[in-house]
Amino acid sequence: MVKPLQRRRDKLAAKLADLDHQLGAMGVDAGGPAPRGRRVGATGRSANKTSLVESLRGVLKGKVLSTSEAIEAVQKAGYTSTSKNFRVMVSIALGRKKFFKRVERGRYTAK
Repeated sequence: MVKPLQRRRDKLAAKLADLDHQLGAMGVDAGGPAPRGRRVGATGRSANKTSLVESLRGVLKGKVLSTSEAIEAVQKAGYTSTSKNFRVMVSIALGRKKFFKRVERGRYTAK
């Protein structure tokens, strides 16, 4: 009883995928849940070319900036984040002594 139902489901999923493809070719988002597995890009995360640490290293090279200034500089450089606590993420990244040096309270530079 299970095998015929699985075959039937697979055929319907293939038809649905074909319809989604046709709608996509017309520029229409079919919407709805994915038939199986995790959809690509469903997390809402930003896709950056470099990591946060690498972006910070780039903007801090040869400069001394505060956390707020570093956040602005990274965002101007094109780094995007949907995080509600991006400031905390930047503060944690700046605390990595391997890459950054604390010059004075709240001010950092890249090594």
